[in-house]
Amino acid sequence: MKYRNLFLTFAFCLSVIPLLVSCGTGVDSPNSSGENNGNTAPAFTFTPNNDVPGAGSIVMEKNTALSTSDVLAIDIKAHQVGLVFGAAFDVEFDPAVIQFDGEVPGPLFNCDKSSVCRVKLITGNPAKLVIAASLVGSNTTQGDGTIVTLKFKAIGNGNSALNFKGNSLLDSDLKPVKTNWSGGSLKKI
Repeated sequence: MKYRNLFLTFAFCLSVIPLLVSCGTGVDSPNSSGENNGNTAPAFTFTPNNDVPGAGSIVMEKNTALSTSDVLAIDIKAHQVGLVFGAAFDVEFDPAVIQFDGEVPGPLFNCDKSSVCRVKLITGNPAKLVIAASLVGSNTTQGDGTIVTLKFKAIGNGNSALNFKGNSLLDSDLKPVKTNWSGGSLKKI
């Protein structure tokens, strides 16, 4: 229980301290409504690094329902994960090609009052998102599901890798769960 409280404190600090630092800057979740504006002409191609995920993997997949002509929505999906309590990871990208445009919470960690879920663009580093999702108490989740959908807006031409960094999926004892993490790349067309 002591370690679970430590993890929750860490997740809380991860979400609150950057919010306090960037308060009023407008860099956090510019558009998190999850609504499709009706403009569906393709402006991006997305190629996952692993398009056939196996058991125990976290991958990026294009969310066509939330993508528009100028916004690419990427689901961060878990495939056949065992009992897990939380996840923490970074996503890095090329800020000359895309910028973060908001997030839509996924159902895997039940991002509501029974969990802690945060996505934060770090002030001073427009190329790095920090993501944390955690259940509270002794709750766990398992199976398949979206952790979060990240939305990116095109601001330049070219390619951008979307890479996971600092990956951690934890069980109810806050021990790392063996997981294969796989990002992808996009091209503005």
